[in-house]
Amino acid sequence: MSNLFKIVLPAMALLAIPTAVLAQRTDENAVTAAEDAFGTTVGRESIGIYNDGNVRGFSPSTAGNFRIEGLYFDNQGGVTSTVNDGQTIHVGPSAQGFAFPAPTGVVDLSLRSSDQNGITSPLFSTSSFGGLGLEVDTQTAFPNGLSAALGVGYFEDVYGDGGSSTRWSIGVVPQWRLSEKIELKAFYSHEQTLDDTSQAIYIPQGNFLPNNIVRARYPGPNFLLNDYYNQAFGVLGRVRTGAWTFKGGIFRSMSIGDVGYSSIIRVASNGQSTQRFVDAFPPNAYASWSGEFRTLREFSEGQRKHLITFSIRGRSKTDRYGDGIETDLGSADLNATVQAQRPNYVFGPTTDDMTDQLTGGLAYNLNWERVGEITIGMQRTHYNKRVEFPDLASVRGVTMAWLPSVSAAVPLGRNFALYGSYVRGLEDAGTAPGFASNANSVLPANRTTQFDMGVKVKLPSKTTLIFGYYDVEKPYIDLNTSNLYSFLGKQRHPGFELSVTSTPIKGVTIVGGGVFSRPRVSATSAIAEPIGARPIGQPDTQAQLNVNYDLPFAPGVTLDAYIDYQSLSAATVDNRVTIPSSTSFGGGLRYNFEIEDKSFTLRVSVYNLGNTYRLIPIGSGVYTYNNPMNATIYLAADF
Repeated sequence: MSNLFKIVLPAMALLAIPTAVLAQRTDENAVTAAEDAFGTTVGRESIGIYNDGNVRGFSPSTAGNFRIEGLYFDNQGGVTSTVNDGQTIHVGPSAQGFAFPAPTGVVDLSLRSSDQNGITSPLFSTSSFGGLGLEVDTQTAFPNGLSAALGVGYFEDVYGDGGSSTRWSIGVVPQWRLSEKIELKAFYSHEQTLDDTSQAIYIPQGNFLPNNIVRARYPGPNFLLNDYYNQAFGVLGRVRTGAWTFKGGIFRSMSIGDVGYSSIIRVASNGQSTQRFVDAFPPNAYASWSGEFRTLREFSEGQRKHLITFSIRGRSKTDRYGDGIETDLGSADLNATVQAQRPNYVFGPTTDDMTDQLTGGLAYNLNWERVGEITIGMQRTHYNKRVEFPDLASVRGVTMAWLPSVSAAVPLGRNFALYGSYVRGLEDAGTAPGFASNANSVLPANRTTQFDMGVKVKLPSKTTLIFGYYDVEKPYIDLNTSNLYSFLGKQRHPGFELSVTSTPIKGVTIVGGGVFSRPRVSATSAIAEPIGARPIGQPDTQAQLNVNYDLPFAPGVTLDAYIDYQSLSAATVDNRVTIPSSTSFGGGLRYNFEIEDKSFTLRVSVYNLGNTYRLIPIGSGVYTYNNPMNATIYLAADF
């Protein structure tokens, strides 16, 4: 009960604000909002075959392909839901017309709006794991075109591995419309996480899978508690004057952590006995300034519309991390809970890793009515990386590259269109995981290439079909036999993707999609160890189906269901171990109702209803696991 008071009391002041009857949180529905099956997030809800960690088998989050309302954003710590209204994955036809696309897709974040004056929306949530949370969002208007969206949240999280944490967040999005032609927007987002238990990482000592793990049970020890905070802020602006548009933004993003831990469970060949280790790391910091400024000039001649875009964007990123200290906690059974006293860690000096990147670009877009659309772009990027080791000489690398892109869409009739694109990129490779010998170190940038083409068809019953082919090529990065997270070769992901959105009858919405690929690896000649043909964790087939049904005989009641399938995938670099295929499904209901003209939504969702067990490879022979069957409930209101 004390936790409930902790959640409710900080929000009481916001709940007291006078409000009007409007909708803010009660109408959030990712299924009905989705324009395709490639990835949509609205508030708390996400659907789609892709997300910010996986687009066509690669991670746009790791690659650094984030935007905030179309402008470049180097995302280090995330933007909380108190500020972020949702995100859209731009890939395939939804990326057409982008002046400067990215090979791994673009994740475009949208900031919360403050267009609805005087609305406050509390949202209380709980889960079958035992978590509790309260979020409160409000919108307020001020004189002279100034308005603001404000949100706070408090969460007692409990995870599917039995761990837990405490979080609180706050965010504000002020907006100033000086006129129809001039608009300024800013945001501030802060999330503090305390006592976050380290997820256990399972490493079998041989070519087998640890298939007898009891989920939702924390294996200890209890001192593996991480404290950190993520913070982001920035300002965006847009000015329109005649045929010219000027827009830009500058952003700060950071993730600052105290002492961090990795819980390592090495599983013996019998599958039951283990050796437990803890890797402790010194405080770390990942922070960057980033931004983009664009000048757009548009003009028309009859049915032809022309748009010229000049962009200059950049970032300055500083990372600080250090070597870990490993502690042997002894042996224990696979599912035993181990307790130990926290050692008195004395860490050595840290490494400073600095990246500066400046990119200029010029793009031309032609939109010719009933003929088609084409966008041609060229970017020139200057990438400068410097690493200062504590006991060694600093290392510096400079990369300069031309990054061309071209995309086109051609309508063949009223409801049928062809599309295609080619793009090259220089993208981040991310950081080495905590179980690697070079844990937390930042890897150099990748040269990447993508080609895609397909068709988009509009059919009766508000049905849209997208069928496309893609081919993406990037370096292959994973653990080698020395436990070093490094470049092992190249990987190529050719495949087909399918998206269907439909409203076949009134009240029924269907969003379904699939990826049918053949990801393959080519090892570099310098690698002596065996490298299999399949990249780790990449199934040949993924498919997802979501259905939303408004019950005609029960006004306000909506049923929904999903099914998700993943085929077999490689679990080790040499491909000697594989993850079997799996299917999971779930569903729920949403009840929209009113009390004294105030809107409410009760949402119940059940996930992994069949309690499917699936190991998740996060490195060569390194695993976590999916959540067991669980449920969430939330109650939202708009006052």
